[in-house]
Amino acid sequence: MDAPHTPKRDFYLTSSFIVLTPPEGEIDDDGHWKKSFANPEMRKMLWAQRIIEAEKSKAVKANLPLPPLPEEDFEFYLNMGTNGFHFNQWNVDADTLEKLHDHGFMSFNYARNFYFFAPKKPDGSVDILGCVDVIRKRFLNRKAPFLLCAGLESLCNFAGAYYPFKEERPKDRKHAYELYFKFFLNHCVMLKEYYEYCRIHNIGISELQVMFGHNQQWHHYCAEWGAQTLFSEGNADLCNDQLRTCMIRGAARQYNRKWFLYWSSWGGVDKHLTSFDENGHLHTGISTSLSLRQWIGSFYSGCDYCGGTECPQTQMMYYDKKGKRQISEFGRNLKKFSDFVFKRHPKRGTPYVPVAVMLDYYHGWCVMDHRVWGGALPYTRNEEMIQNFFDAAFPGNRQYIDSCSFLPARNEESILPWRSQEEMWELERNGKIDHKLYEKGNRTDSTWGDSFDTLLTNCPLEVLKTYPALLLLGRIDLDDELRGKLRQYVESGGILIANSIHVSPEDAEFLGVEFTGKRDLLWEVKCHECGGVCRDMTTEFDLVKPGNADVMMKSIGGWRFGYPDAKRVPGYDGADPVITVNKIGKGKVIFCTVPYMQTEPGSAMHPAFQDLITHVMEEVMPIELKGPSIEYMVNRTETGWIVTLLHNGPDYWKGKSPETWQGEIIFKKEFLSGNPERLTELWSDTELMAEKTGKGLKLKMEVSAFEFKIVELSE
Repeated sequence: MDAPHTPKRDFYLTSSFIVLTPPEGEIDDDGHWKKSFANPEMRKMLWAQRIIEAEKSKAVKANLPLPPLPEEDFEFYLNMGTNGFHFNQWNVDADTLEKLHDHGFMSFNYARNFYFFAPKKPDGSVDILGCVDVIRKRFLNRKAPFLLCAGLESLCNFAGAYYPFKEERPKDRKHAYELYFKFFLNHCVMLKEYYEYCRIHNIGISELQVMFGHNQQWHHYCAEWGAQTLFSEGNADLCNDQLRTCMIRGAARQYNRKWFLYWSSWGGVDKHLTSFDENGHLHTGISTSLSLRQWIGSFYSGCDYCGGTECPQTQMMYYDKKGKRQISEFGRNLKKFSDFVFKRHPKRGTPYVPVAVMLDYYHGWCVMDHRVWGGALPYTRNEEMIQNFFDAAFPGNRQYIDSCSFLPARNEESILPWRSQEEMWELERNGKIDHKLYEKGNRTDSTWGDSFDTLLTNCPLEVLKTYPALLLLGRIDLDDELRGKLRQYVESGGILIANSIHVSPEDAEFLGVEFTGKRDLLWEVKCHECGGVCRDMTTEFDLVKPGNADVMMKSIGGWRFGYPDAKRVPGYDGADPVITVNKIGKGKVIFCTVPYMQTEPGSAMHPAFQDLITHVMEEVMPIELKGPSIEYMVNRTETGWIVTLLHNGPDYWKGKSPETWQGEIIFKKEFLSGNPERLTELWSDTELMAEKTGKGLKLKMEVSAFEFKIVELSE
């Protein structure tokens, strides 16, 4: 059998591999399997799947070969357009795996779920190292990747939890890291066995192509501890998509790793598995429009692997009133997306990510909640500074977690059309819930675009140089090595943004200021770049005198140092500097004197800092976007640029209704290398017309709610 398409080696779209056709004689008299698809009640579908898995389990426990995958199911997966799959020990046999790999499919297992690869030991226990050996010899040298997974579920449970510190409470962040590392190596499912296998065979763990990680913030550590592919799961009440991408893509670039964005079939406002009724209408779970936007976002964010579907028997298909299998809207979208990325427009370019966010190596900040190292250490203004920045960059990014609450006490105070789980399920059964209205926050608007990666302080200089700007956030202990690295970064042309909490008087020459050792309250803050004024008489800031540095923002009304001595400094008239700019070599250091860039503990990011980031983005971004807030990302191609606009809908919780986004994309002339020849909306293959202006090329655009547009500029 020929493969229906030629897989592209730089991107894999995966599906879980589950038996779709029930084996004869394995269903009970009530026919739960058949009812599961004709009846929208999810428990019946799950019951049917348990019947199948129970029979498979008997075969595994008896050390018998699994029955081969039905040919009907094999052809179904091939024709859906994916080129990767996720298997476990209950749903596929080794011969089927080889058959799929022969068709160019990559594969990955879920933790220990590969026991069928090797016989058991004489005592009846599973020969795990024997399984690893069979996989290594049989699959790891094939053209398509085979990723050995470790600890997906254990990281989900432990990454942000208190478990590593039950026996010993950490003294500080470094000690917390050491305790967690020790715990991780002993509790991460399969990782300990992989290390043991490598020790016995005298090989590096990189030869096993191990993948681990999850929804939390430890991807940089996972890369150090052996992961060749980093894994991050979305939906299922987990972290905002854009914030997860910042963390995992930054780790992948810092450590030169592959990375995987996996989309759970569970989630949405009802916390259920995506499923369709007998009429093909979405019944439970995540909307088809969100899934499609997630795939598009994954592709253009640069990931190597995208987990398209986790539960194909409910996501990709349904059974109509006659009991006939039909492809669902989800399945049709998956096929359209597959055709788009593998056939129509496979050249996505490279994500243009101009700003790196640097955190301390031992930061311990938990992405999803207000905890440091699982709550073992106090949550301080250092962590608030990190969270405040991401809240400003991706407003409403924590809203998705809040929206997944059924609690009547909460809903009495909200505008949800139900007050209990039972009421919600009743509305679902009657088709009266539009799921996509409640999904804002899973993906949200991006104030400055999806333009950030997260790095740690041990990041190599050569990686730092690939980012035009570098922003220090949270507690960072500057030592001589890091100081030297940051200076070289600036001298080579980088823009470094530092805060008063990061520096000391010994950094005065680097910053171009003189420290006074005093603090006072801000007056009005005026921006020298745009003339904007922020009224403020409650925020403390550090008093400094500018030396070689220019003044970008100042506190109006506080002429403490005398006009005659100050007039020689551009933009400085004796008023207290709030933000200064010191040029060094080809780059510059931007210094902010408001500690943590917030007024007081618990407050949001100071408006002056948000204004600063806006000005930096204006300098480093190749486009200017005019119009209401919307998510967008930029890719650099060999012949031009790609701009992706994702309309994630209105903020339902503020009572807003869906509206079409109307705005402009301006391709800046200084980022255009030649004469623009063609503008195309790629999803619809529609030619676009733009207007030449003094700034560059201006394109008017509209994007309907819950839809997207992909604009390619070819030069």
